[in-house]
Amino acid sequence: MKKLLISLMLFAPAIGVGGSLPTLPASPRGGEFTFAVLGDNRGSDTGVASADFLELLAEINRTDARFVLNSGDLVHGYTGKDQGLLRKQWEGYFKAVGTLKVPMFNSPGNHDISSETSGSAELWKEFCGPAYYSFDYGLSRFIALDTSTLDNRIGPEQEKWLAGQLDGAADLKVFIFFHAPPFPVDGHIGSSLDQFPADRDRLHALFVKNRAKIGAVFCGHEHLYNHRVRDGINYYITGGAGAPIYAPRMLGGFYHYMLVTVAKSGVYYKLEKIAVKSARVLRTLKVRSGSVLEDWENGFSWKTWDKSVTGSLTSEPRKHGKGAWKLAYDFKKCQWPLLYTIWDATLDRPNTLAVDLYVPEATGKKLSVTLTLKGKKTGDDEKGRAADSPAAALHRGWNHLAYDLGESWVTGGLGADFNEIDWVLSTTDPKLAGWVSFDSLVGGYGGKDKRLIEDWETGLPWESWNEYVSMAPDAGLHTRGNRGLRLSYDAGNVVKPTVYANLRPELDFSSVKKLAVDIYVPIGGPSSAILMMGDEDRVVSDPVQLITGWNKVSVPLNGSWLEPEARRASTVVGWQLVPSAQSGTSWAVLDNFRAE
Repeated sequence: MKKLLISLMLFAPAIGVGGSLPTLPASPRGGEFTFAVLGDNRGSDTGVASADFLELLAEINRTDARFVLNSGDLVHGYTGKDQGLLRKQWEGYFKAVGTLKVPMFNSPGNHDISSETSGSAELWKEFCGPAYYSFDYGLSRFIALDTSTLDNRIGPEQEKWLAGQLDGAADLKVFIFFHAPPFPVDGHIGSSLDQFPADRDRLHALFVKNRAKIGAVFCGHEHLYNHRVRDGINYYITGGAGAPIYAPRMLGGFYHYMLVTVAKSGVYYKLEKIAVKSARVLRTLKVRSGSVLEDWENGFSWKTWDKSVTGSLTSEPRKHGKGAWKLAYDFKKCQWPLLYTIWDATLDRPNTLAVDLYVPEATGKKLSVTLTLKGKKTGDDEKGRAADSPAAALHRGWNHLAYDLGESWVTGGLGADFNEIDWVLSTTDPKLAGWVSFDSLVGGYGGKDKRLIEDWETGLPWESWNEYVSMAPDAGLHTRGNRGLRLSYDAGNVVKPTVYANLRPELDFSSVKKLAVDIYVPIGGPSSAILMMGDEDRVVSDPVQLITGWNKVSVPLNGSWLEPEARRASTVVGWQLVPSAQSGTSWAVLDNFRAE
């Protein structure tokens, strides 16, 4: 049996609360053992661990894992010069980890070590010890890397150290964990190791050179689960340990951890989800052949940043017509619940905005709402421009909110060129959970020109996955009505541009033979389309080839790819496009999504 070895090539363990590496359990008999992997558990800015992280730790305690690897973003961070608050966050993290019965080995994320946070590197050393290190357990070597100190690079010194660790591994199986993924798939494309392609490619080449030794590479940063094999290297993104979830469940957006078992017969990887399926908001609705699911006459896509905040079409309560938009929130999980939409550059900007917002009786007078206008980034302005209205206190029942976009709070000329509108909720009760309803968004365009912008009457709540995919109404290309949905994307930053709708209520497609959509493809546009539907797990059809011009895409709902249960109660439906090129921008237009 190989001797247990902890290698600290460039750092000495610091003494403090968790300041040195934890002690490993005795080496396993027979060489077989299991360890857990997780990432992105950061709690609140006051250091309170999320309930999901605590639940995850409790579940790990019920497994036979010998230790846990954490790929980073342990704390909220970004406290500026307030080291006292950052220290409080670290104390909160170790209080939560204190409930774990086995050791936790950490690697730093951008929330843990950042040039924007005074003293963050020193506090990491005090609380966690070295920023990168290795240890051997059984017949395996574990290597933690630091991708945060140099902002999405490991640097030449660490790279040289890593090469030595791999060369010295001999016949050991190697597992590597760090924060920023080399090949991100979601919102951190361009802000991970891919920010510096030459450095990233050199690191990947080093992994490939040693692929016979490397079992897997575990990363976080993106709050989802994803697994890819690239040039023989198993790359896992496992960023679902308690931080806000942004991706849909069927694209990896769920709380989870991994169990990895190292045995003589091989290495076995198991995904463990901890989030349960959401309760049904309304009864399941049966879809009939011949019905139109979406014609995209409106074209607006209403979204929430945090997946603990959910939106759905509802028939009650409503102020006008037949429907409204219900927004459910829990301030314990998200401090700033918001509803937003992108305002396409081709649309006129109103001079005024008005919306009706309903607050249920049980909520009382605990809520306020702020309208935020956002503009595109300009020059070196990384965060873009924003203007916040004064917060409006809400009362029980219907509230009519009116905004003059010429008032003094609209700064920087945003009234004329905003590209996003947000409604942000705030409260005097940090434990408040509940819902509100939005109805009848109206814009004023001068004089008596009042136009209904959104009534939330029909259609599905469409979203795009990935910031490099955008949606907008297209009045020039359509097969039904007066508009289609233009889906624009950057092929260099997204593998499969996706548009999807979370179905509330769930839809029953058991009597439908096919789902069909019309797709217009320009020259150089996508080469194929994939239907995506199901319940908690992603279920996708075979690709349907596309040609330039209009395509009538029809996909049979048969058992070769779609399980009966997912067909009877589908919680998500969507379309994925496969770009014809791996770089450059392109687009397609969708219309007349129907059941056949």
